[in-house]
Amino acid sequence: MKLQSILYPAKGESTDDEQLYFHRDGEWINVDGYLNLFYLEKHHKYCRLNELFLELELNGVRKVQLMHEGDCVYEFDLETGSEKASTCSKLGKHGFKRYTLKFPYSENKKGVFWFRILPSSDDFFCAGHYSATTDFLNDVRIAVNICTFKREKYVLRNMKALSDWAKSADIDGRQFDVADKLNVFLIDNGQTLEDNAEMNDLLQDTRVQIEIIPNANTGGCGGFSRGMKEAISRRTRLGITHLLMMDDDAVFNPDIFVRLYGFLSTLRNEYEEITVGGALMREDYRYIQHANGEWFSKYKVINDNPLCDMRVFENCTDDLMTGTEKEHKLYGAWWCCCYHMNAITKENIPLPIFVHHDDIQFGMKQTERGIVFLNGVCVWHQGFELVFPGVKQYYNMRNTLITMQMYEPEYLKKTMLIWSIRRYIGMLISYRYADCEFVYRGFVDFLRGKEWLLDSDPEMLHRELMEIYKTINNFVSIDEMGLEKSSRVIVMKKAEGFGDIISPDLLREYYSSERFNGSLRKKITFNGWFLPPRKKLRVITPLDSPWDTFRYKEVCLYEPASKKGTLVRRSNRELFKGISRIFYMSVLAMRWKILGCKW
Repeated sequence: MKLQSILYPAKGESTDDEQLYFHRDGEWINVDGYLNLFYLEKHHKYCRLNELFLELELNGVRKVQLMHEGDCVYEFDLETGSEKASTCSKLGKHGFKRYTLKFPYSENKKGVFWFRILPSSDDFFCAGHYSATTDFLNDVRIAVNICTFKREKYVLRNMKALSDWAKSADIDGRQFDVADKLNVFLIDNGQTLEDNAEMNDLLQDTRVQIEIIPNANTGGCGGFSRGMKEAISRRTRLGITHLLMMDDDAVFNPDIFVRLYGFLSTLRNEYEEITVGGALMREDYRYIQHANGEWFSKYKVINDNPLCDMRVFENCTDDLMTGTEKEHKLYGAWWCCCYHMNAITKENIPLPIFVHHDDIQFGMKQTERGIVFLNGVCVWHQGFELVFPGVKQYYNMRNTLITMQMYEPEYLKKTMLIWSIRRYIGMLISYRYADCEFVYRGFVDFLRGKEWLLDSDPEMLHRELMEIYKTINNFVSIDEMGLEKSSRVIVMKKAEGFGDIISPDLLREYYSSERFNGSLRKKITFNGWFLPPRKKLRVITPLDSPWDTFRYKEVCLYEPASKKGTLVRRSNRELFKGISRIFYMSVLAMRWKILGCKW
């Protein structure tokens, strides 16, 4: 059974990226990058594997060493034949010698296996995969659930990569079995994919079963819910056993399906329904792992290992990556997460009314089934830091409170008002008045209860929120902002300082809680609201602290990703509106505590 392919950088990837795959060690090539390690503890615990092999096609290679952690367990000299490797009688697909090397799998329960090669020429060749023997294989068929809205460019890119991979073959010239075990549901909320000529051409010339399913614009959750319903209705007819949730704009290596199929096919009976989560890697710095399993508590999404540099061997082999102790604590986000179909039931489908927290709420319901994260089961995605949340602020607010009511109701009762007021004030002191509107409205709508939410029209509500945001904070290009010369210079200087991507150090500052710490002087003066203002314009981006507007009368909220901004000013009207809203929120919260929760 093939478990994972040996991967190498794609054309155009940087020298930094190559360390995701291998490291150069003098004359040796250590194939010990994150994407090429074999995790032992997870396979021993969850899978029925008897023997583990490294299948290689080699040319221009003098030696191969099989490694456990940092120790060599076998060395094969391919020139002298000492510690002889098993050689297939036939050559590999590329016409080079084919080898089967056996790892001491049963003797090593934890850590990682990997291998290294000593080339004998500069134009050496090395390709292959890890495989295993097993006494029994589970019947596995994976449906892929992708929700999209007018993002043809991204969907075409991913479907073309999948289609090209399905036509390719391994070192023995065999096509990948899992390609015939896939059904892709493209849930088209924009109802535009069927009219795309390039997409239609691809559908006529692919081995993978890809289907476009038009859907109303019910947001990400509505689209994912539709995909779940489609999987349920076709489960028996198609033999679907698992459903993989995946973002339309996430980039993946198709070997993700080889790894999923190999892992799921060899699962022990007691772990048959375990969830397989996917890591989130950054597109701007492909070697940085943004998240690898999270959990939610006390209003926060908690990530033990944010912005981890996966070029570093010690990071890839840390207990957080290789261990299994958190299998009943974490959830998998829907950028990439594979569930057993027993978790996908009509009673358990999320309502099509969410934009955020749908994956959190669904994932936290599955903790009893457990979850595992495998290296290479991951996607690359754009960062979330370079745009303001916009209307998502409403959903962040409302849905966070709903999640708290579902999982930590007693804590919510004690802290909801303080948390909500702090959130409102944070938006107010940074002059993000549209965000103030959405924090307030999200709070009020949560208190309206479940019945109101079920009776609401999510598509109409979303359009209304979009109009509100545009009215209060209309983001336009720098040229359209009508700036004075001196102010334009300030904004242009800030904009040019970003370039196309932001530095890893700046990213880490963004995700540090210290960004929200304000001095005593700023706090007692309401961030300078009660002090004489500075006349100079200040540019604020999503990366900056809310306290950075201190004493500025005029601020430009600027989004590096969209290269657009909007001018906002310190407004006593908004201050007094905020005070009255905070008072009203307090009254509503008190009444809610007395009358009880409508959820």
